Amino acid sequence: MKVFLGGTCNNSLWREDLIPKLTIDYFNPVVDEWNEEAYHTEVAAKLDCNYFLYCLTPKYTGYFSFAEVVNESFHYSNQTIFCFLSEFEGQKFTETEIASLNELGGKVVENGGLWLDNLKEVAEFLNSTHENRVQLNKYDFFISYGRKHSRSLASNLNNSFIEEGMPVWMDTFCIPTGVDFRKSIKDGITRSDNFIYIISPHSVQSEYCTKELELAIKYGKRIIPVLHIMEPGMEELMHPEIQKLNWVLIDAERKYKHGFSELLALTNADQEHVGNNTKWLQKAIEWDSSGRHKDFLLSATETILAEHWYDNAVEKEKSPPPSELNGVFIKKSAKAILLSKKRRKGMAFLIAGLGFIMTIAFIVAINYYVEANNRLTRLNQAEDEMKLLDSKIEILQDELAVAEDVRVNSETELSAATASYKREIAAMKLEAQKYEKQIADIIKGLNVKDAQIKKTNRAMEEALRLKKFNESGH
Repeated sequence: MKVFLGGTCNNSLWREDLIPKLTIDYFNPVVDEWNEEAYHTEVAAKLDCNYFLYCLTPKYTGYFSFAEVVNESFHYSNQTIFCFLSEFEGQKFTETEIASLNELGGKVVENGGLWLDNLKEVAEFLNSTHENRVQLNKYDFFISYGRKHSRSLASNLNNSFIEEGMPVWMDTFCIPTGVDFRKSIKDGITRSDNFIYIISPHSVQSEYCTKELELAIKYGKRIIPVLHIMEPGMEELMHPEIQKLNWVLIDAERKYKHGFSELLALTNADQEHVGNNTKWLQKAIEWDSSGRHKDFLLSATETILAEHWYDNAVEKEKSPPPSELNGVFIKKSAKAILLSKKRRKGMAFLIAGLGFIMTIAFIVAINYYVEANNRLTRLNQAEDEMKLLDSKIEILQDELAVAEDVRVNSETELSAATASYKREIAAMKLEAQKYEKQIADIIKGLNVKDAQIKKTNRAMEEALRLKKFNESGH
């Protein structure tokens, strides 16, 4: 918790009077020399403050502080605190000035800010917000209200819910020290199951209340409007979401206890649905804030549970429906789980394939090893056989040399025998020629004799024929 100490400077000592009474952090904008660097420092410090105090004393100069108070109460209505000290450090405001300051205080309250009478009240208020502050991871309710009209009702609801054992987020008690109040409000809404919107003229026209309501709509919160103060024409200014919902009446004409009982009954309905919406939303926002990194997606078991909740809510048209962010987050988680399963399955196939390949490779290696050993054995045997063969070749070469010598000698002897045979054949041919001539002479003589015999035979056949003819009587 941190407060900006704005207001009268001009060597006024009200800050020195207040600071020792504070138990919260603060920023003092007073510097020896006001320049551009001091201006930027003040702007940055305001972004880190939860409350903006503007205390005016009779030492004020000009009307800039007046304008600053009005501006801050308009833009930061729930965080602006106004105080003026009519008499301080021996000086007093005039009656005219006091009238203007009272008008200014009324304007601050009208805008939703807080108007306190003195520094003691300021210190007590700021210290109480620090002492009563509670920061939880989950709340049953977030209370959105306009300070001007509904601060008391909001505090009563906060106390009643706490008595029922139901944690509540309310800005007065739940913005931690040193944290951007806008971020804290957003966290409060996202961590709450129910969003209570107290309807009043201030809340309907408040920029902050409208932004809170739109965040609740965006994140799918169950919105429960509580009508506190209604004025003519106000309904037309309401947000369309508030107009279409049923309202719980807790106004001047209806007792608080009865309205609170009705509020409890509404919030007890379908608690599992709104609780799951908050649970998954917290994880979805964490994922979204991380740049939607896959490491922030749901686990496999969480995805199954979240998908079941989401599908059931859509199918049964649960109210409120799941937020868009929850839907995207759960679907992305489911897709990532499916992809992971496919990768694991592919990896299993790959491992199995590698195992099979390794087995085949092992078998091939064993076969190769055995074959290599066999080849080595055969090589050794072949080398032995080669050595034996070399020995045989040497013997054969020796025998061939002997055979060659024998062949040479045999060829000499054969040549001599051939010449002798040729001579004998020539002599035999001469002898044969003599025999042929003798045979020819004998054949010739035989032919002559054969001719003579044939001639004699014909003469004898003729004589015989004549004899037979004569004997027949002729």
